[in-house]
Amino acid sequence: MTASSLFLGLLVSLALIRGCHAAEPWTPDNFNWSSLKVTPSDQWNGLYLNLTETPQPMTAEHAVLFKTGVEGTIGEHRVLFISFALGLAWQAINVAVAAGSIATAIQGCVTSDGSAGSIAGCVFGIAGTALSIGSGFKAAQKAGWFARASNTWDQSGLENIALDVFSKRAQLEMQDFHDNLIADVLRRSFGEPEFLGYVSKSHRLAGRDDEHTHPVAPIYRINHPRHGKIDIASRDHINGTRFTLSYANHGLAKRQSFQHERLSDHLMEARFDTEASNADPANPSFDAAGGYQQIENEIACFAGNTWQPGQVLSAQFYDNDAHATFGFASLGIFENNDADSTLQGFTPHGMPLPTAPSVC
Repeated sequence: MTASSLFLGLLVSLALIRGCHAAEPWTPDNFNWSSLKVTPSDQWNGLYLNLTETPQPMTAEHAVLFKTGVEGTIGEHRVLFISFALGLAWQAINVAVAAGSIATAIQGCVTSDGSAGSIAGCVFGIAGTALSIGSGFKAAQKAGWFARASNTWDQSGLENIALDVFSKRAQLEMQDFHDNLIADVLRRSFGEPEFLGYVSKSHRLAGRDDEHTHPVAPIYRINHPRHGKIDIASRDHINGTRFTLSYANHGLAKRQSFQHERLSDHLMEARFDTEASNADPANPSFDAAGGYQQIENEIACFAGNTWQPGQVLSAQFYDNDAHATFGFASLGIFENNDADSTLQGFTPHGMPLPTAPSVC
């Protein structure tokens, strides 16, 4: 057995172990799908099936999507856009920052004039961006981006490495995979990202050693079409992927934005559950650039112009046509330290989540 086969087998085994402990289905049989708020079909541009790359023949799950999907294009790809909806809920956690710290967390937002409304808008903006980028990343991870790059394993010499040094080499391979995948998702969504390096040892994600699959978290900077420059750090763990995001505008001259370099400021952090991203048998993709505005609007509608202090916002992503959950994330604003064992152990609960109100 090759070293690459051993490693892939390990990941599959860990995923199965995780799945055995699931307390309840993401969307039970009696879930009321007709209750979901669905965006009009002429605005569907986030969740999609890639018709250029989808192998034939179509699966039964894909056949369902073709009955209601809307054909379109993303770049050079012909796609089928699919309706999606969000379930949202506030969930208390004692390490989330108080109301007075929220303004500190979103410094660098181009649309903030210091007023309560503009501060809330900046928080909703970075939250919507986090949820859209994370959804795109997890969908690409599930849809076989690894397989698309896996032929590099056969050329890597892994088969000739002694097993006692395999783990370290495997993590380096996974690091390269993670870096390239997040860069690809950002590039497809917001243009070529700027690689800023890897987080320092004092950064929140550097201290997360709970079953991580690669040693360090890369930082990329994007130019968001509405919110300007945003820095994104990311790290994969066995049970999910964690992101931190911060604005990087208003003359922040350092190579990395101050939120990533100093211990005293705050970060928006999001955790995306791996089990949830594998729950949709239709295996759709997600376009972060196409979906962020719908997500941001629904967060603002749900939150009522106020980000709740001391709580995280959990979001469940529904594929309304395939009748499945395709993602679950929790995000909040936290002090930049790694002593928060409560956050480290925080996992999705209370599913299925209710959807946002239909009228703001």
